[in-house]
Amino acid sequence: MSQVTSNPIGWVTGQVNGRWPQTNNTAGFGIYGTDLGIMWENTLTGKIQLAFGDTFSGPNMTGGWRSNVLLLSTDTNLKNGLSLLQTGYAYQFIKPAPSALFPFFGSEVTIIPTAAISVLDQQYVNYMSVKSWDTPGRWTTNYSAISMYDEATDSWNLLNSTIRSASWFGSSKPYVPGNQNFQQAAYVLEPLDQVAPGDTQYLYTFGTPSGRAGSAYLSRVGVDDVANLAKYQYWNGNDWVTGRPVAATPILGDSTHSAGLFGPIIDWANNPNVFGGYLGGLLGAKTGGNISEMSVQYNDYLDKYVIMYTDSQNNVELRYADQPNGEWSAPVTVATSATYPGLYAPMIHPWSGTGKLVDNSGDPDISTLYWNMSIWGNYNVILMSTDLTSIKNSLGSASTNA
Repeated sequence: MSQVTSNPIGWVTGQVNGRWPQTNNTAGFGIYGTDLGIMWENTLTGKIQLAFGDTFSGPNMTGGWRSNVLLLSTDTNLKNGLSLLQTGYAYQFIKPAPSALFPFFGSEVTIIPTAAISVLDQQYVNYMSVKSWDTPGRWTTNYSAISMYDEATDSWNLLNSTIRSASWFGSSKPYVPGNQNFQQAAYVLEPLDQVAPGDTQYLYTFGTPSGRAGSAYLSRVGVDDVANLAKYQYWNGNDWVTGRPVAATPILGDSTHSAGLFGPIIDWANNPNVFGGYLGGLLGAKTGGNISEMSVQYNDYLDKYVIMYTDSQNNVELRYADQPNGEWSAPVTVATSATYPGLYAPMIHPWSGTGKLVDNSGDPDISTLYWNMSIWGNYNVILMSTDLTSIKNSLGSASTNA
């Protein structure tokens, strides 16, 4: 199966737009345009939290700029769109951290969330510190890091121990080879019912370099050690390696050669057998994998891990696997740039396939994958739906024929 049709349900953000229904009027949040809409369930409150990127109060990306905002939802019927709770003006929740930048000449243009998760009732958002917007689909990061919510102060705070410098001069933390491949993230928590008594439950982090040209890499860490980078393990294609991000090999989008005139030099610099990969911090990450802006979920309906991302043709692809380290299925195209020009950042609703959602009759809605998609031209987020029944049936057929 190479393609499954998806349907637009309604705009999650923005003002009235005639092409699709407008589920929310986000003027009360001070939002005319925004993107991303990364969703996770806050296990303390039971609410869905949504993290958005650069946000503006006026048209054409003008007025009231915030690098990121946070909104809430309790909507369990998504057939007619994703309704947001009206919580008033949306303030920036991840603030600049000047002390995290490289001393003296570090610069930062914005702070963008890339993933979020609730672990042991604690809320974590992974974000990237953007140094510059470069050519289309390319940008340079200073570092990535985790921001954690502090209930006592009702604030989000940088976990300094989680800073991953993208380069030699990216942040106040020393560059560690391989960290350039974990500048953007996607989180998925191992289902607790799959963890044997006495075993460790893992948080898996899929990472890519900054921009949309890199491959996807995989790490994991025990749920008690999210803030301790020394405890993270990296998948090298055969085994888990502790504390060495340079050991990670592409899990998706492996590229034999980086693009461009200097591609061979970049590949050489990133080789862990050449000065331990340390030169990758000077010349940048490998390119050519073309995996970008991922979202991952363990989908109970499919009984599989599901990953979504955009590819080199700027289409949204879906794959599934029994384990985060694969083997991943062939890509299934669920939306194309021909149908939705300027699409990017497919972000899965975490209640998809869990039984927590209902249809218009109040019956469980378990076979639909719901996800947010950003569209550049409108610069807003629309909720999409993908019926997974055909994929489920194909899995049953494959099992029968095995």
